[in-house]
Amino acid sequence: MAARTLVRVSGRTWWLSFRTRDTVPIPTPARAATSAIVATAESPRSSVGVREPGADSVERVVCWFHEEEAAVPTNGPGTTSTGAPSVIVCGEALIDLTPDLDRPDRFTAHPGGGPFNSAIALGRLGVPTGFCSRVSTDGFGAQLRGRLASAAVGFDQIVDTADPTTLAVVTLNDAREASYSFYVEGTADRGLTVDDLPPELPASVQVLHFGTLSLVLEPGASAYEHLMQREHGHRLLALDPNCRPVLIPDRDAYRIRLEGWVRLMDLVKVSAADLEWLYPERTPAEVAAAWQLLGAALVVVTDGGRGATGYRGPDVVTVPTPTVEVADTIGAGDTYNAGLIAWILDRDRSTRAALTELGSDELQELLRFAARCAAITCSRPGADPPWRDELMVG
Repeated sequence: MAARTLVRVSGRTWWLSFRTRDTVPIPTPARAATSAIVATAESPRSSVGVREPGADSVERVVCWFHEEEAAVPTNGPGTTSTGAPSVIVCGEALIDLTPDLDRPDRFTAHPGGGPFNSAIALGRLGVPTGFCSRVSTDGFGAQLRGRLASAAVGFDQIVDTADPTTLAVVTLNDAREASYSFYVEGTADRGLTVDDLPPELPASVQVLHFGTLSLVLEPGASAYEHLMQREHGHRLLALDPNCRPVLIPDRDAYRIRLEGWVRLMDLVKVSAADLEWLYPERTPAEVAAAWQLLGAALVVVTDGGRGATGYRGPDVVTVPTPTVEVADTIGAGDTYNAGLIAWILDRDRSTRAALTELGSDELQELLRFAARCAAITCSRPGADPPWRDELMVG
Protein backbone atom coordinates (compact mmCIF):
# COMPACT_ATOMS: atom_id res chain seq x y z
CA MET A 1 0.00 0.00 0.00
CA ALA A 2 1.46 3.37 -0.99
CA ALA A 3 1.23 6.27 1.45
CA ARG A 4 1.08 9.95 0.57
CA THR A 5 4.07 12.06 1.39
CA LEU A 6 5.00 15.73 1.46
CA VAL A 7 7.89 17.00 -0.64
CA ARG A 8 9.27 20.52 -0.34
CA VAL A 9 10.30 22.20 -3.57
CA SER A 10 11.09 25.89 -4.06
CA GLY A 11 9.94 26.57 -0.53
CA ARG A 12 6.48 25.10 -1.16
CA THR A 13 4.93 21.82 -0.02
CA TRP A 14 3.35 19.23 -2.32
CA TRP A 15 1.70 15.83 -1.96
CA LEU A 16 3.22 12.86 -3.75
CA SER A 17 2.48 9.20 -3.31
CA PHE A 18 5.36 7.47 -1.56
CA ARG A 19 6.58 3.96 -0.97
CA THR A 20 10.22 3.24 -0.22
CA ARG A 21 10.31 -0.15 -1.86
CA ASP A 22 8.65 0.75 -5.16
CA THR A 23 10.55 1.99 -8.21
CA VAL A 24 8.12 2.08 -11.13
CA PRO A 25 7.70 4.10 -14.34
CA ILE A 26 6.52 7.63 -13.64
CA PRO A 27 3.07 8.49 -15.02
CA THR A 28 2.20 11.68 -16.87
CA PRO A 29 3.26 14.66 -14.74
CA ALA A 30 0.49 15.91 -12.49
CA ARG A 31 -0.63 19.48 -13.03
CA ALA A 32 -2.17 22.07 -10.74
CA ALA A 33 -3.87 25.30 -11.72
CA THR A 34 -0.76 27.44 -11.38
CA SER A 35 2.18 25.07 -11.56
CA ALA A 36 3.22 21.56 -12.49
CA ILE A 37 5.14 18.72 -10.93
CA VAL A 38 7.81 17.47 -13.32
CA ALA A 39 9.47 14.13 -12.57
CA THR A 40 12.00 11.82 -14.18
CA ALA A 41 12.81 8.26 -13.11
CA GLU A 42 16.38 7.38 -12.18
CA SER A 43 15.93 4.09 -10.31
CA PRO A 44 16.01 3.77 -7.35
CA ARG A 45 16.01 7.54 -6.74
CA SER A 46 14.10 10.10 -8.74
CA SER A 47 14.24 13.81 -9.25
CA VAL A 48 11.16 15.91 -8.72
CA GLY A 49 10.65 19.62 -9.23
CA VAL A 50 8.19 22.45 -9.69
CA ARG A 51 7.86 24.31 -13.00
CA GLU A 52 6.21 27.69 -12.58
CA PRO A 53 4.01 28.85 -15.49
CA GLY A 54 6.10 30.40 -18.21
CA ALA A 55 9.40 29.33 -16.67
CA ASP A 56 11.97 27.47 -18.75
CA SER A 57 13.82 25.86 -15.86
CA VAL A 58 12.80 23.38 -13.20
CA GLU A 59 14.17 23.49 -9.65
CA ARG A 60 14.64 19.92 -8.49
CA VAL A 61 15.24 17.97 -5.30
CA VAL A 62 16.00 14.26 -4.95
CA CYS A 63 13.45 11.98 -3.32
CA TRP A 64 12.03 8.48 -3.52
CA PHE A 65 8.45 7.99 -4.64
CA HIS A 66 5.95 5.55 -6.09
CA GLU A 67 3.80 7.72 -8.38
CA GLU A 68 2.43 11.24 -8.68
CA GLU A 69 -0.88 12.64 -7.59
CA ALA A 70 -2.37 16.03 -8.37
CA ALA A 71 -0.12 18.57 -6.69
CA VAL A 72 -1.88 20.25 -3.78
CA PRO A 73 -0.25 23.19 -1.97
CA THR A 74 -0.62 22.81 1.79
CA ASN A 75 1.23 25.83 3.11
CA GLY A 76 -0.21 28.25 5.61
CA PRO A 77 -3.35 28.72 7.69
CA GLY A 78 -6.61 27.79 6.08
CA THR A 79 -5.81 24.17 5.26
CA THR A 80 -8.14 22.35 7.59
CA SER A 81 -8.02 18.78 6.33
CA THR A 82 -5.76 16.44 4.40
CA GLY A 83 -8.62 14.08 3.61
CA ALA A 84 -8.91 10.70 5.27
CA PRO A 85 -6.30 10.41 8.07
CA SER A 86 -4.35 7.23 8.74
CA VAL A 87 -3.31 8.49 12.20
CA ILE A 88 -4.96 10.71 14.78
CA VAL A 89 -2.66 12.16 17.44
CA CYS A 90 -4.41 13.05 20.70
CA GLY A 91 -3.14 15.56 23.23
CA GLU A 92 -1.90 19.03 24.02
CA ALA A 93 -0.87 21.89 21.77
CA LEU A 94 1.07 24.60 23.58
CA ILE A 95 3.72 27.26 23.14
CA ASP A 96 7.33 26.57 24.15
CA LEU A 97 9.10 29.73 25.32
CA THR A 98 12.68 28.84 24.40
CA PRO A 99 15.68 30.87 25.57
CA ASP A 100 18.00 32.43 23.01
CA LEU A 101 21.41 30.78 23.42
CA ASP A 102 23.13 34.13 22.91
CA ARG A 103 20.65 36.10 25.03
CA PRO A 104 19.33 33.90 27.88
CA ASP A 105 17.04 36.71 29.00
CA ARG A 106 15.23 36.59 25.65
CA PHE A 107 12.68 33.91 24.76
CA THR A 108 11.18 32.88 21.44
CA ALA A 109 7.68 31.42 21.16
CA HIS A 110 7.64 28.06 19.33
CA PRO A 111 4.57 25.86 18.77
CA GLY A 112 4.99 22.67 20.79
CA GLY A 113 3.62 20.02 23.10
CA GLY A 114 4.52 16.35 22.81
CA PRO A 115 1.50 15.13 20.82
CA PHE A 116 1.48 18.32 18.73
CA ASN A 117 5.13 17.77 17.78
CA SER A 118 4.41 14.14 16.89
CA ALA A 119 1.53 15.22 14.65
CA ILE A 120 3.76 17.73 12.86
CA ALA A 121 6.48 15.10 12.41
CA LEU A 122 4.00 12.59 11.01
CA GLY A 123 2.64 15.14 8.57
CA ARG A 124 6.13 16.02 7.40
CA LEU A 125 6.87 12.32 6.95
CA GLY A 126 3.93 12.11 4.59
CA VAL A 127 1.50 10.28 6.84
CA PRO A 128 -2.11 11.55 6.48
CA THR A 129 -2.63 12.79 10.04
CA GLY A 130 -5.33 14.43 12.12
CA PHE A 131 -4.97 16.15 15.50
CA CYS A 132 -7.46 15.72 18.33
CA SER A 133 -7.28 18.50 20.91
CA ARG A 134 -8.82 21.70 22.19
CA VAL A 135 -7.05 24.73 20.72
CA SER A 136 -7.38 28.39 21.67
CA THR A 137 -8.59 31.09 19.29
CA ASP A 138 -5.97 33.47 20.72
CA GLY A 139 -2.86 34.58 18.87
CA PHE A 140 -0.86 31.58 20.01
CA GLY A 141 -3.68 29.30 18.87
CA ALA A 142 -3.47 30.83 15.41
CA GLN A 143 0.26 30.10 15.43
CA LEU A 144 -0.45 26.48 16.36
CA ARG A 145 -3.00 26.11 13.56
CA GLY A 146 -0.60 27.61 11.07
CA ARG A 147 2.05 25.09 12.04
CA LEU A 148 -0.39 22.20 11.68
CA ALA A 149 -1.51 23.47 8.28
CA SER A 150 2.08 23.76 7.06
CA ALA A 151 2.46 20.00 7.61
CA ALA A 152 -1.00 19.22 6.18
CA VAL A 153 -2.29 17.95 9.54
CA GLY A 154 -6.08 17.88 9.62
CA PHE A 155 -8.22 20.03 11.95
CA ASP A 156 -11.41 17.96 11.91
CA GLN A 157 -10.96 16.66 15.48
CA ILE A 158 -9.97 20.06 16.95
CA VAL A 159 -12.34 21.91 19.28
CA ASP A 160 -12.11 25.73 19.30
CA THR A 161 -12.13 27.64 22.59
CA ALA A 162 -11.48 31.15 23.86
CA ASP A 163 -9.46 29.75 26.78
CA PRO A 164 -5.78 30.80 26.59
CA THR A 165 -3.02 28.61 25.17
CA THR A 166 -0.87 26.60 27.59
CA LEU A 167 2.70 27.91 27.97
CA ALA A 168 5.86 25.89 28.64
CA VAL A 169 9.04 27.71 29.67
CA VAL A 170 12.10 25.80 28.47
CA THR A 171 15.41 25.57 30.33
CA LEU A 172 18.46 24.07 28.61
CA ASN A 173 21.31 22.48 30.58
CA ASP A 174 24.95 22.39 29.49
CA ALA A 175 24.22 19.38 27.26
CA ARG A 176 21.35 21.35 25.72
CA GLU A 177 18.81 18.91 27.15
CA ALA A 178 15.49 20.57 27.85
CA SER A 179 13.47 20.78 31.05
CA TYR A 180 10.15 22.56 31.41
CA SER A 181 7.92 24.57 33.70
CA PHE A 182 4.28 25.08 32.77
CA TYR A 183 1.43 27.58 32.91
CA VAL A 184 -1.65 25.36 32.65
CA GLU A 185 -4.44 26.76 34.84
CA GLY A 186 -7.62 27.38 32.84
CA THR A 187 -5.87 26.76 29.53
CA ALA A 188 -7.31 25.44 26.29
CA ASP A 189 -5.94 21.93 25.81
CA ARG A 190 -6.54 20.58 29.31
CA GLY A 191 -10.25 21.50 29.13
CA LEU A 192 -11.20 18.77 26.67
CA THR A 193 -14.17 16.68 27.86
CA VAL A 194 -15.76 13.42 26.75
CA ASP A 195 -18.50 15.46 25.06
CA ASP A 196 -15.83 17.13 22.90
CA LEU A 197 -14.63 13.82 21.47
CA PRO A 198 -15.79 12.82 17.98
CA PRO A 199 -18.61 10.27 18.33
CA GLU A 200 -16.79 8.05 15.87
CA LEU A 201 -13.50 8.16 14.00
CA PRO A 202 -13.04 7.93 10.23
CA ALA A 203 -12.77 4.37 9.01
CA SER A 204 -9.39 5.29 7.51
CA VAL A 205 -7.78 5.73 10.94
CA GLN A 206 -5.34 2.90 11.61
CA VAL A 207 -3.42 4.36 14.57
CA LEU A 208 -4.31 6.51 17.60
CA HIS A 209 -1.42 8.07 19.52
CA PHE A 210 -1.58 9.47 23.09
CA GLY A 211 0.82 11.05 25.55
CA THR A 212 2.43 13.72 27.75
CA LEU A 213 0.54 16.49 29.62
CA SER A 214 -2.81 15.53 28.17
CA LEU A 215 -2.78 12.37 30.30
CA VAL A 216 -2.07 14.26 33.52
CA LEU A 217 -4.30 17.34 33.51
CA GLU A 218 -8.05 17.01 34.04
CA PRO A 219 -10.64 16.88 32.60
CA GLY A 220 -8.65 16.16 29.44
CA ALA A 221 -6.88 13.11 30.89
CA SER A 222 -10.18 11.36 31.60
CA ALA A 223 -11.51 12.26 28.15
CA TYR A 224 -8.52 10.72 26.41
CA GLU A 225 -8.71 7.69 28.70
CA HIS A 226 -12.33 7.26 27.60
CA LEU A 227 -11.20 7.38 23.96
CA MET A 228 -8.53 4.73 24.61
CA GLN A 229 -11.11 2.43 26.17
CA ARG A 230 -13.60 3.03 23.36
CA GLU A 231 -11.13 2.40 20.53
CA HIS A 232 -9.16 -0.46 22.13
CA GLY A 233 -9.27 -3.46 19.81
CA HIS A 234 -10.57 -1.42 16.86
CA ARG A 235 -7.28 0.12 15.74
CA LEU A 236 -3.62 0.26 16.81
CA LEU A 237 -3.10 2.30 19.99
CA ALA A 238 0.26 3.94 20.77
CA LEU A 239 1.47 5.70 23.92
CA ASP A 240 4.41 7.82 25.03
CA PRO A 241 3.92 8.81 28.70
CA ASN A 242 6.64 11.50 28.38
CA CYS A 243 6.35 12.16 32.11
CA ARG A 244 6.44 15.69 33.52
CA PRO A 245 7.03 15.11 37.27
CA VAL A 246 6.47 18.78 38.08
CA LEU A 247 2.80 18.25 37.16
CA ILE A 248 2.37 14.85 38.84
CA PRO A 249 1.78 15.28 42.60
CA ASP A 250 1.35 11.56 43.36
CA ARG A 251 3.78 9.29 41.53
CA ASP A 252 2.26 6.07 42.85
CA ALA A 253 -1.27 7.04 41.75
CA TYR A 254 0.00 8.08 38.33
CA ARG A 255 1.94 4.82 37.92
CA ILE A 256 -1.17 2.77 38.68
CA ARG A 257 -3.17 4.76 36.15
CA LEU A 258 -0.39 4.47 33.55
CA GLU A 259 -0.37 0.70 33.91
CA GLY A 260 -4.09 0.75 33.17
CA TRP A 261 -3.37 2.57 29.90
CA VAL A 262 -0.58 0.11 29.04
CA ARG A 263 -3.16 -2.69 29.23
CA LEU A 264 -4.97 -1.00 26.33
CA MET A 265 -1.90 -0.25 24.21
CA ASP A 266 -0.28 -2.08 21.33
CA LEU A 267 2.85 0.13 21.10
CA VAL A 268 4.51 1.92 24.01
CA LYS A 269 7.56 4.15 23.64
CA VAL A 270 9.11 5.41 26.87
CA SER A 271 12.39 7.09 27.81
CA ALA A 272 14.87 5.53 30.20
CA ALA A 273 14.62 8.74 32.25
CA ASP A 274 10.87 8.25 32.64
CA LEU A 275 11.37 4.64 33.73
CA GLU A 276 13.99 5.68 36.28
CA TRP A 277 11.48 8.11 37.79
CA LEU A 278 8.53 5.70 37.60
CA TYR A 279 10.32 2.51 38.74
CA PRO A 280 13.57 3.47 40.51
CA GLU A 281 14.13 -0.09 41.76
CA ARG A 282 13.65 -1.84 38.41
CA THR A 283 15.65 -2.07 35.19
CA PRO A 284 14.16 -1.01 31.82
CA ALA A 285 14.19 -4.66 30.71
CA GLU A 286 12.16 -5.66 33.78
CA VAL A 287 9.61 -2.93 33.17
CA ALA A 288 9.35 -3.76 29.46
CA ALA A 289 8.70 -7.41 30.29
CA ALA A 290 6.03 -6.43 32.82
CA TRP A 291 4.35 -4.08 30.36
CA GLN A 292 4.23 -6.81 27.73
CA LEU A 293 2.51 -9.06 30.24
CA LEU A 294 0.00 -6.27 30.86
CA GLY A 295 -0.80 -6.10 27.16
CA ALA A 296 1.68 -4.06 25.09
CA ALA A 297 2.79 -5.90 21.94
CA LEU A 298 5.92 -3.78 21.50
CA VAL A 299 7.81 -1.67 24.04
CA VAL A 300 10.57 0.70 22.92
CA VAL A 301 12.88 2.31 25.49
CA THR A 302 14.92 5.30 24.33
CA ASP A 303 18.04 6.39 26.19
CA GLY A 304 19.23 9.60 24.55
CA GLY A 305 22.72 9.34 23.09
CA ARG A 306 23.03 5.76 24.34
CA GLY A 307 20.55 4.41 21.80
CA ALA A 308 17.20 2.65 21.99
CA THR A 309 16.02 -0.89 22.72
CA GLY A 310 12.94 -2.63 21.39
CA TYR A 311 11.25 -5.45 23.29
CA ARG A 312 8.86 -7.68 21.37
CA GLY A 313 8.21 -11.06 22.91
CA PRO A 314 11.52 -12.95 23.03
CA ASP A 315 13.25 -10.48 20.70
CA VAL A 316 15.34 -7.69 22.23
CA VAL A 317 17.09 -5.35 19.79
CA THR A 318 19.28 -2.34 20.60
CA VAL A 319 20.36 0.25 18.03
CA PRO A 320 22.82 3.12 18.54
CA THR A 321 21.93 6.79 18.30
CA PRO A 322 23.17 8.43 15.08
CA THR A 323 26.00 10.89 15.64
CA VAL A 324 24.97 14.50 15.08
CA GLU A 325 25.94 17.88 16.44
CA VAL A 326 23.15 18.50 18.95
CA ALA A 327 21.48 21.90 18.90
CA ASP A 328 18.99 20.78 21.58
CA THR A 329 16.75 17.80 22.31
CA ILE A 330 13.38 19.60 22.12
CA GLY A 331 10.91 17.40 20.26
CA ALA A 332 13.35 14.52 19.76
CA GLY A 333 11.23 11.92 21.56
CA ASP A 334 8.09 13.21 19.86
CA THR A 335 9.75 12.82 16.48
CA TYR A 336 10.88 9.32 17.45
CA ASN A 337 7.22 8.43 18.06
CA ALA A 338 6.35 9.69 14.59
CA GLY A 339 9.18 7.70 13.05
CA LEU A 340 7.91 4.50 14.66
CA ILE A 341 4.36 5.07 13.43
CA ALA A 342 5.40 6.15 9.93
CA TRP A 343 7.55 3.02 9.50
CA ILE A 344 4.74 0.79 10.76
CA LEU A 345 2.33 2.28 8.23
CA ASP A 346 4.86 2.21 5.38
CA ARG A 347 5.40 -1.52 5.98
CA ASP A 348 1.73 -2.40 6.48
CA ARG A 349 2.35 -3.40 10.10
CA SER A 350 -0.44 -1.30 11.59
CA THR A 351 -2.26 -4.13 13.37
CA ARG A 352 -1.53 -5.77 16.67
CA ALA A 353 -1.06 -9.11 14.95
CA ALA A 354 1.52 -7.61 12.58
CA LEU A 355 3.43 -6.01 15.45
CA THR A 356 3.62 -9.31 17.31
CA GLU A 357 5.09 -10.94 14.20
CA LEU A 358 7.95 -8.45 13.74
CA GLY A 359 11.28 -10.25 13.54
CA SER A 360 14.59 -8.99 14.85
CA ASP A 361 15.68 -7.59 11.48
CA GLU A 362 12.44 -5.65 11.05
CA LEU A 363 12.60 -4.41 14.61
CA GLN A 364 16.11 -3.14 14.03
CA GLU A 365 15.02 -1.39 10.82
CA LEU A 366 12.11 0.20 12.68
CA LEU A 367 14.32 1.55 15.46
CA ARG A 368 16.96 2.82 13.06
CA PHE A 369 14.41 4.74 11.04
CA ALA A 370 12.91 6.37 14.14
CA ALA A 371 16.40 7.21 15.41
CA ARG A 372 17.31 8.93 12.14
CA CYS A 373 14.17 11.05 12.35
CA ALA A 374 14.93 12.07 15.94
CA ALA A 375 18.60 12.78 15.19
CA ILE A 376 17.69 15.34 12.53
CA THR A 377 15.41 17.08 15.03
CA CYS A 378 18.28 17.21 17.55
CA SER A 379 20.56 18.79 14.95
CA ARG A 380 18.56 22.03 14.82
CA PRO A 381 17.01 24.30 17.43
CA GLY A 382 13.51 23.70 18.71
CA ALA A 383 11.03 21.02 17.69
CA ASP A 384 11.78 21.05 13.95
CA PRO A 385 11.19 17.50 12.66
CA PRO A 386 12.49 16.32 9.28
CA TRP A 387 10.54 16.18 6.06
CA ARG A 388 10.48 12.89 4.19
CA ASP A 389 12.81 14.14 1.45
CA GLU A 390 15.49 14.95 4.05
CA LEU A 391 15.60 11.27 5.03
CA MET A 392 15.78 10.02 1.46
CA VAL A 393 18.49 12.30 0.04
CA GLY A 394 22.09 11.13 0.17
